[in-house]
Amino acid sequence: MLNGFGEYLFKGAGLTLVGAFIAFFAVLFSTILPIMLSSESSDFSIIVQPIDIEACRFESDISPSVLQILNPSIFENGSILRNKPAIIEVQNTISYGISPYKYPVDLKIVSSNSNIFIDFENNPQKIPNFKTKMYVYVKPVDYSIVHYPVIIQGIGGNGKIRNCTFYVTCISPQDYVKKGDNQSLMARYADAIESYDRAIELDPNYALAWNNKGISLGKQGNFEEAIKCFDEAIKLDPKYAIAWYNKGVILSGWSKYDEAIKAYNEAAMLDPNDAMAWNNKANVFNNQRKYDEAIKACDEAIKLNPNLAMAWQNKGNALGSQSKYDEAIKAYDEAIRLDPKNAAVWYNKGVILGGRGKYDEAIKAYDEAIRLDPNYVMAWNNKGNVLNNQSKYDEAIKVCDEAIKLNPNLALARQNKGNALSGQAKYDEAIKAFDEAIKLDPNYAPTWNNRGIALKNKGKYDEAIKAYDEAIRLDPNFAIAWHNKGNALYGLSKYDEAIEAYNKANLLDTNYDNAKELG
Repeated sequence: MLNGFGEYLFKGAGLTLVGAFIAFFAVLFSTILPIMLSSESSDFSIIVQPIDIEACRFESDISPSVLQILNPSIFENGSILRNKPAIIEVQNTISYGISPYKYPVDLKIVSSNSNIFIDFENNPQKIPNFKTKMYVYVKPVDYSIVHYPVIIQGIGGNGKIRNCTFYVTCISPQDYVKKGDNQSLMARYADAIESYDRAIELDPNYALAWNNKGISLGKQGNFEEAIKCFDEAIKLDPKYAIAWYNKGVILSGWSKYDEAIKAYNEAAMLDPNDAMAWNNKANVFNNQRKYDEAIKACDEAIKLNPNLAMAWQNKGNALGSQSKYDEAIKAYDEAIRLDPKNAAVWYNKGVILGGRGKYDEAIKAYDEAIRLDPNYVMAWNNKGNVLNNQSKYDEAIKVCDEAIKLNPNLALARQNKGNALSGQAKYDEAIKAFDEAIKLDPNYAPTWNNRGIALKNKGKYDEAIKAYDEAIRLDPNFAIAWHNKGNALYGLSKYDEAIEAYNKANLLDTNYDNAKELG
């Protein structure tokens, strides 16, 4: 059943049906009669599709009539298509086929922005419903033209005049780059790349657009295409220090360290005050384990910018890798003073403190990293390792569970949990934790060693030896695994083999703090 409003409409339509027929015939006769009485013609109209046209840019002063041959464009359904013109359609207003408009129509532009040029190809000659091509160009400007009204006028041979207003939009390359930059800040990298591409289409020599496109491609992990963009920017402007710097960033992330160093060297040469180029260069040296060179690069960065926390952090990393722990801590403390909210520096400080046996201080550092970044899974994991070293196994298990919750695929967290369970003599649970860690990372020798310890403590010497052998296969210089294998062989009364394993361990001096026999 219809509601009240619906019933009213339905009834009203029925009551006015006769009136509608009368009105229709009245309009029809009033339209046809003048045409029948006059041999002149019906009127015409100008139709432009679409209404909002994104004009084609040009940089030359040559006339649009020549440009239309060199760079024709069509704008159809609001999008730009190459190699076809825009179309203006001029047609009769009466389509009954009675006495059509018989005069050709001359088209011209009446008013527009001084930067907008329009050219018509072959003004209409045939009737009715004739079409012509219209070319719209905008001379490059530093600002955008958005929805700007342009009036086209058609004049018939009998003096009939009709106007049509359509709208031109033309965004400048600079504005497309700004749009792309904003999209990139919102992590909308695909949209940003599309904006940069539009800027490049309008101005292929726009080095900034190539550079910024490279940044967005790099953030998508598309390193190869990013490098191509930076190379294009550098080709356009060989002294473009930022492009060299960004190329170094991508090459470093791509583990192409030697090429990255070359790019950073070029950036530093072009901009001697670029502390970040030196800092990033130091980071690459750290990845290459060239710690002396890393420290020198950090010192250069710090000389240029003493407040660059990242340079102090990278220096601390290099010093820590050289076992210069006191100097490393000083560097980290300076980085923390400059940037106390950097969770990574607190984490790195915790690593050094834990390695030096300063467990309480290490816990404080890891706690600060976690406070700043509650999802910092490695800080949770390493805190669990330190708690194991303090024999605080219940706390260690809770912390390891938090790390596993954050990253179920982190094998180290399951290993550390296994260590804590072994410390509580819960060997079956420990073996289960080690097995889960091995499933995630079967090539980590310490986990096999620690699994062997749990099996040996259960009296399963043969299985323990198999676990130690796997650890030794993965790392033949794993001294502790050789020593632990000797213990298991001794438990089987295989004294000669045990002595051989102990001798092998004594020849090696590798120390695995996280693989000591527990208990």
